[in-house]
Amino acid sequence: MDDFEDLFYPELESLEDEDDCENTCTCPGCLLLHEPSDNEATMSDEEPEPQAPIQLEQTRRKKVALEVQFLAPKVLKILDVISEQGMTLSLFLDALSWGDESCHSNDRIQFARTGLMLSKELPGILERWYRPLRNQHKGQRPVGARQNLQKFAVKCVADLLEYEIEHIAPLFTSPPDELSQAHLTSFNFEDFIKKESPPGRVTKLWAIYLKGCRLSARAFDALHRLGIVMSHKWAANVYGSLSSRAMEEVREDIQHLPWRLHNKSHFMSGCAATVWVLPADAMLPAAASDHLQSCHAENGQTRFALDEVLDGDLLAAAHIKKQYIYHVLLMVLNSPEFFDYAFRDDDLFKPRQPVHLLPSGPKNIVKQYILHTVDIEEASYEGNNKVMAEWFRQLGMDSEDAKKHIGTRKVIPWIGDQMMVERLHGLYKY
Repeated sequence: MDDFEDLFYPELESLEDEDDCENTCTCPGCLLLHEPSDNEATMSDEEPEPQAPIQLEQTRRKKVALEVQFLAPKVLKILDVISEQGMTLSLFLDALSWGDESCHSNDRIQFARTGLMLSKELPGILERWYRPLRNQHKGQRPVGARQNLQKFAVKCVADLLEYEIEHIAPLFTSPPDELSQAHLTSFNFEDFIKKESPPGRVTKLWAIYLKGCRLSARAFDALHRLGIVMSHKWAANVYGSLSSRAMEEVREDIQHLPWRLHNKSHFMSGCAATVWVLPADAMLPAAASDHLQSCHAENGQTRFALDEVLDGDLLAAAHIKKQYIYHVLLMVLNSPEFFDYAFRDDDLFKPRQPVHLLPSGPKNIVKQYILHTVDIEEASYEGNNKVMAEWFRQLGMDSEDAKKHIGTRKVIPWIGDQMMVERLHGLYKY
């Protein structure tokens, strides 16, 4: 009986529900199915409890008077009256329970109906309908309204679950800012160990990692059911969001930062490329394109010295040799046999001074963007020409004005294998 009391009988002042009630309504009728949370309806501890409706007191007094009487004769008289009115007990209860507009608005019917809805006898009535008593305490138990009440209970539970799911759904969704590179790479392991990391961050990291490892969708779903990772659909959406955002960023960065493009390290049937966006300090002078073209025109017919190519820069070679020696000694000192070497802190084993130290820090990070893979061959001149057009299209630089600006004002380092270099040289010359 306690289960029925908890589910169907909250202590409310009235169960009269207006036709225009919305999902956020807090009238007693709506509260029966949509019990507000602590945040939606909070009451002060000092606030007095509402007084019991007068119907409950009337029912209590009449019940005391009926305890010394037989109920069957009175029930029979009531059934006779119901029959005289051309109704059955089920039709009577249906009419009493908001049967039509007249029953809904009639004050006397409303008064009686509220007394029934709030009565302490209602849970007992539902309990006996669900599990009737045996006749004369013997024989089989009557079926009662078990099937109807079970269906009704399932519907109530389904409504409550749907209501709760709608209210907790925002806790399980990822806002757009959480699908950004900055948010997904802001995980702090120290905060995680201290249990200060937001909930769900680890499951997101595992989902992104396993998606990158090409875990199958079925395995993803199995781990998702165990609560280890996010769903496969979530991971796919994250990768799509990151890819779209990366393309937007690279199109913005190449407008005002130096960059280069290469596909030397890619080996596949299709064609792929990577854009490297360099720090602002690496920006070439505005006249770099004019200077490059003039150098081509001036030295295009001049032979270069073979000795300079074979011997290289002697000063640079001397610096490189010192670095080689240091790295060899460093490998020796880091071996187990030299852990207790007495002179390992000598100045001779300190790192060599850099010749041109590159700047570091957040402002000098080199960004990497991988472009979309395309099915274009690079063995022919025509294929390389199509590849260049495709990369400029993905970067949003395929308009006639953009092509003219690149050809006259830009110098883009384009790195690839030997065949690609030869094909691009051929396209440049002819």
